Amino acid sequence: MGKIANVLQERGELDEALRIHREEELPVYERLGSVHERAVTMSRVAGILHLQGKLDEALRVQREEVLPVYERLGLQRDVVVTQANIATILPAAAQAQSP
Repeated sequence: MGKIANVLQERGELDEALRIHREEELPVYERLGSVHERAVTMSRVAGILHLQGKLDEALRVQREEVLPVYERLGLQRDVVVTQANIATILPAAAQAQSP
């Protein structure tokens, strides 16, 4: 399902890609207790939120649901990638909040 969501995202069908990640993919990883795969999927969710302009929510997901998992698992590469994703979102979020 995740691959289907990725293809839909590439085709610009962001709402459906987001729905698949949240409603079909995430519950499976949660049932399996797969913390890493859940974090990977949440990072994809954050990416879609970013594309949709939902910057505050994208930041929240990266900071609260993705980054702590990678830090706890000791996955330094994933930590750096997530920090880079956050750094990409921050300027747009700051600009959206300025009057």
